[in-house]
Formats: sequence, C-alpha cells, structure tokens
Amino acid sequence: MGWSWNFALMPYGTTWRRHRRAFHEHFHLNAVHNYVPIITQETQALLRRLLKTPECFMDHIRQCVMTTLIRGFDNLTNVLQALLRLLS
Repeated sequence: MGWSWNFALMPYGTTWRRHRRAFHEHFHLNAVHNYVPIITQETQALLRRLLKTPECFMDHIRQCVMTTLIRGFDNLTNVLQALLRLLS
C-alpha cells in the first residue's frame, strides 16, 4: 500500500492541497460535534452501569472508554471511506 496517500509526507502541490482540504473538513476543532451523540449515549450507559454495580467502577470506566473509542472509530472509518471515494 505504501505511504503515498499520507499528505503529511507528500510534496506540496495540487494533490497535497486536495488531501489537506479533505482531511481538515473532518478533523477540525468543531468536528467534535459529530461525536457528541456517541459520547452522550456511552456516558448514559456508564451511569446506568454505575447505579447497578458501583463496586465495578473501574470496569465500567474501561468499558465506557473502549466502547466510545470503538464507536468513534467506526464513525471515523465511515468518514474516511467517504473521503477516499471523493479523492479517487
């Protein structure tokens, strides 16, 4: 596969600008709003688990972090696939 797709390693030019623009569209400071529903749902699930079994606090925290990351990654994967279709 190589690293030719990585705009950080590309020489500056038209292709670099196209990749940079596509990347910035989904990874800017305000992009966190796309992840608010996932974070909210997982936080609510965490609180329900804590109410049910507070003695398992660390297990619940780990589960919340991991499920949030996995769901965020799935969301990110969908975004990246859309970007790749645009760049192709």
